[in-house]
Amino acid sequence: MSSPSVVRQVRPVVGPFHAVLKLEMNYVVGGVVSHRNVVNVHIFVSEYWF
Repeated sequence: MSSPSVVRQVRPVVGPFHAVLKLEMNYVVGGVVSHRNVVNVHIFVSEYWF
């Protein structure tokens, strides 16, 4: 069984900019967290328009 997730940009980001977005998802079975997935998303925004 999969659970879709959405990460959305809600305002413009002006470069140069760098950030690390840490996403965590807990898997709950019977009201107890059975395990957790963690993903680090590195975001790089250039100061130039391509």
